[in-house]
Amino acid sequence: MSEVAALEPFGDFHSALYFRDLYLRDETLYTEFFCPFCGVLLDPVLVYAPADQEIGKSPHFRTRRGGAKHYSGCDGNSSNYQHPTGKKPVQAHIEKRQFSLPTEFAEYVDRPPRPAGGAPARAPTPDEIRRRREAAGRRYGVARFRVSLVQSLAEAHLAVLADAYEKQKEHGWPDTERQSWIREVLQAPIDLRGYSTTYRGALHDLWFPVPKYPRVFHGKHAKVTANDDGYVIMSERPGKIDDDNSTRPFVIIVSLHDVDEGHLRGARRALLRQLERAVAEAASVRWYAYGRAELIDGRFELAFDGANIGDLFVKMQKHG
Repeated sequence: MSEVAALEPFGDFHSALYFRDLYLRDETLYTEFFCPFCGVLLDPVLVYAPADQEIGKSPHFRTRRGGAKHYSGCDGNSSNYQHPTGKKPVQAHIEKRQFSLPTEFAEYVDRPPRPAGGAPARAPTPDEIRRRREAAGRRYGVARFRVSLVQSLAEAHLAVLADAYEKQKEHGWPDTERQSWIREVLQAPIDLRGYSTTYRGALHDLWFPVPKYPRVFHGKHAKVTANDDGYVIMSERPGKIDDDNSTRPFVIIVSLHDVDEGHLRGARRALLRQLERAVAEAASVRWYAYGRAELIDGRFELAFDGANIGDLFVKMQKHG
């Protein structure tokens, strides 16, 4: 596409997550980006990474190397910008990281049509920049790292784990220290489609009993099989019914009955490619799935179809 875009007035990381989520959803591309306050030309970083690629740091925008910097009085954020991680100990950790955690997992809403933005005809004055930043702060308040695809949450979680191992090597931490660091970082808050919790509360790896409300379940070494209706992903770890360790198999069912595969784009098309490869190569996958797991016929089931297929993410794992 030859479109240009003036960023939503939420600052670099927030806007980058918005545009990456848009790209992952339907591969919408913009060729140029401009600061919403001073109009300087920006470069996207990791915004257009492949839809099936895990990323190790947050997508963001930066001023072009060798190009103009933000104009006087502008840093790309609204004037009352606050880091959205909440508690200071967690904030201190995350601000030292090379990526940031989304703070809101929202239902996908089609992007409303609007004309493409662009750079101002002239460089705004410092007073104009100040008024724009203040107006954005009054209108939008504290920026939210909002995403609508579970892949974005998966990338954030996997980046935390990868960063923890890097820090363990760098500082010579024992495993207990690494786990403690992960727990502290995952105290970061998140709005899980109307339910306020932390990343630790939002993510569920089946070590604990399966709750009766939606969570982001996840696991690894899962096996994928194909059937007449789509795919079945069998979790390596079963779901617990209660604290007495009574368990039942945990499966993810992908129904393609109402899905026109020829019209799938972005993350949804990448998902089907991953499932196809996993079956063809008899490979295992790492998976993340948002939803309410129901106990049906002696097993826990999470069901996905054309309406909610963006709430599932799988990644092929290497053999061995």
